[in-house]
Amino acid sequence: MKNILRESLGRFPFSLTLIGLVSCNLISAPVAPTFTLTEPPISQGLTLTSITVSETSALPVYTLKALVLFLTGSNDPRVQEFNQEVAALVQQEVDGFKLSMASAPNPTIAIGSFF
Repeated sequence: MKNILRESLGRFPFSLTLIGLVSCNLISAPVAPTFTLTEPPISQGLTLTSITVSETSALPVYTLKALVLFLTGSNDPRVQEFNQEVAALVQQEVDGFKLSMASAPNPTIAIGSFF
């Protein structure tokens, strides 16, 4: 029993020293490596442009107008991919709107005069 107590007490100062060094930032964690961006910036010469897409329907009755934004001024693949993603997103929303309008009940239109 005395040997176990001596061994435990013998390690105690080492533990306190280690805790003190860590808490005072004298032993630090490894630093993550830094990196640099190797792709060239594409922001110079770009212009944000828009087109308006308009569509009307007689049955069900609606008029749809969408403003589609896209970048011009570069043939960079990242710009082309951005434009494709924006166009796909807008088309997805337009298709969703058309689908919801197709399932909506048609309004009854009464022709005549009322007092």
